[in-house]
Amino acid sequence: NASLQQGDKKSVQLFDAIAAQDVYNEKKIILESIGHTSRLNLLKSSLYHKIMDSLDAFYETDSAEKWVKKQIRQTEILYKRRLYTQAVKLVKKAKRVSEKYEKHALHIELLFWEYELIKFLPNPGNISAEVETIFIEINNCMEKLQNYINYRYFSSKIFSKRIHTGHSRISAEKEELEKIIRNPLLKDESMAHSYTALFYFYSSYIAYYGFTNEEKKK
Repeated sequence: NASLQQGDKKSVQLFDAIAAQDVYNEKKIILESIGHTSRLNLLKSSLYHKIMDSLDAFYETDSAEKWVKKQIRQTEILYKRRLYTQAVKLVKKAKRVSEKYEKHALHIELLFWEYELIKFLPNPGNISAEVETIFIEINNCMEKLQNYINYRYFSSKIFSKRIHTGHSRISAEKEELEKIIRNPLLKDESMAHSYTALFYFYSSYIAYYGFTNEEKKK
């Protein structure tokens, strides 16, 4: 609702105010941004929980990746021991997790394992149709992976220039950044085909505007 959105905006404003300081100055934040000590305490608490939620989501994703990699290793063990039915069960379970957390590269690896195992199943059904379905999914996943790689590249390129550019090179570097930010993939968020790609879409703009703001100050 509106009150929750307003609270989110105030938390972001507090984060921006803290990030803008070279040395943390609480009195200055109260005076310029918040207006009252008790309100600052509430916003700090809200900001703390938002940061913790973000970190929790990050580590949950990291844990999911490790778990999927473990299932792939175990699938290989079962395959070598010719325990194909058990291996297929592992693959299907791991696919659900890799899809949920958008681990595209791992999902492709699992799909290839699914393809490899299908011929050894006791009742494979219509193998031709299943193989067709698997490779359609592989192609879709590869497209999402490439899309994610593109956005991560844009974000990394802009961030690296922001970090390593000296005073004398700002104008020249800005011209190259303008070229990146004008890329068709950065014209609209709908061009990002996954949540991870969308994260780097916004990350690219954060880095770009951070760079241009620093240029204005210099």
